[in-house]
Amino acid sequence: MTPEEQYEFYSRPENQEPQGSARATPDRSPAAVMMSPDDLESLEETLAVINDREAVAELAEAYRACAAGDVVRGVEAVRALRSS
Repeated sequence: MTPEEQYEFYSRPENQEPQGSARATPDRSPAAVMMSPDDLESLEETLAVINDREAVAELAEAYRACAAGDVVRGVEAVRALRSS
């Protein structure tokens, strides 16, 4: 398959992964992955967060607070917190 044929093949939605990426595997081993710019940006942001110890700690704290029911819901509740 020529590079142009590969591009055409992997560009078709039916040949893409559910997440919107396509893998080029000319000899059955991954050689390249194509994904949308939005997916790439999301992946880069995720990697930046998981490599930031402080951000991970804050997320863990927020998860624990949410699991304990220590949450504020609704616009009016948020406004009340901001005004106090």
